[in-house]
Amino acid sequence: MNEDDHHYLAAATIRIDKLLTAQGAKPLCPSGLSPELQAFAERFDHLLDALETLRRFTITLANGNLAHDAPLGVHLLDPLKHLQSSLRHLTWQTQQVAAGDLDQQVDFLGEFSSAFNQMIAALREKRAAEEKVRYLGTHDALTGLYNRTYFNEQIDQLREARD
Repeated sequence: MNEDDHHYLAAATIRIDKLLTAQGAKPLCPSGLSPELQAFAERFDHLLDALETLRRFTITLANGNLAHDAPLGVHLLDPLKHLQSSLRHLTWQTQQVAAGDLDQQVDFLGEFSSAFNQMIAALREKRAAEEKVRYLGTHDALTGLYNRTYFNEQIDQLREARD
């Protein structure tokens, strides 16, 4: 090993330490290395680039930015890309629920799926209870016929339409 090789290995060790302490580690772009170490150095720089991309994308997702597209060709990002896709779909489903569509169900996010599905079931029960209260407010409980409240509401509507 020549002196450049020793300097490179020391610098590479520092880069690894930075990665392990959640700091960015820029590629070394070495020159003058022995042929045996040069091939390793090039691959190590590629790994440093990929890890920095992974770090940035992870931070972006952790901050809730689902619109950021991950760079192509960095396979370390594949699990996070899958998570991003799942979160985008969940966001869409949540918007559907907010618009009143309670036919949503989540089956792809483990424990979170159970909590989401329990929430949807509770919302369905609440909606059914509200509809029952609304029905009972205008119908006789024994006969199911319209009650006086319904007729009073109809008379009020006819008066408003006439005026």
